[in-house]
Amino acid sequence: MIRLIICISGVCRAVLGVAAGATRAALTQHQARRNNMADVAAKDGSQETLVHLAALLISLVMIPLISENATLVWTLFVLCTTLHLYANYRAVSEVTMEIFNQARYHNVVEHYLSWGEILTVKEANRQESVTLGLRRPVKLHYGASLLSIATRLEQLSALEKVYEESKYLLSIDKQLSAVSIVLHEEVATVEELEVLFQAEVLFFILRDKRGLVWKTAWPMLLHACQSHEKATSVSELLHFSRDFTRSHFSLFVKMASAQGYLTHIAQLGSDEWRAVWNADSCQS
Repeated sequence: MIRLIICISGVCRAVLGVAAGATRAALTQHQARRNNMADVAAKDGSQETLVHLAALLISLVMIPLISENATLVWTLFVLCTTLHLYANYRAVSEVTMEIFNQARYHNVVEHYLSWGEILTVKEANRQESVTLGLRRPVKLHYGASLLSIATRLEQLSALEKVYEESKYLLSIDKQLSAVSIVLHEEVATVEELEVLFQAEVLFFILRDKRGLVWKTAWPMLLHACQSHEKATSVSELLHFSRDFTRSHFSLFVKMASAQGYLTHIAQLGSDEWRAVWNADSCQS
């Protein structure tokens, strides 16, 4: 039994180490306001060393006093663990980041489509869930392979006509259950934000199909939602979302930048697929 507990604890510690490393890197990048990431990382490491040293000294004093009282040991363990988890939760909840990830971007774009306004950085971070993942009305495959959306040259040519010189392709399946985004190997961050904006427009429209009615500040978008209730085709949805994005994305970026968001860098968490395509020759 002890071996099983040790094995489980080792696995949990390994998973925690991966998650903590990824989180620490993102926070360190956020705190390096003067491009001094190495300096921030060094100071963070020094603080952690000091905390471990203080914990060691306290444990040397406490262990002889409580080791023979099992009830007290378990009480302190539960109390300290609960306090540790709560403190971490509160600390992460108070972090305010100007860089978009998918959850913050979803909240900001949804508010923009609903009210024509941009959430402040604090409001967007406050709405982002620390424990629950982002839920959408349909699946999103972000950074998908080219083969997943175009198995024939005719399909690729049709998408190229829609997206012209853009460094991305977006497609939605006939069942309206999944949106796939293929990224070019030379795609820029602002173009990733643009294609995700189009995806959010699609998600906004598709909510009506699932019984969720949302107010919108844009008559053009309201008309699309009403038309979708009358069985708008996949092609019409795709073209409308593309046209709406062309009309509103530049304004959205300007308003977001005015609120303090950074649009030249982002942490959008795409898959690793990148592609190069044209109607005659394509690879992924």
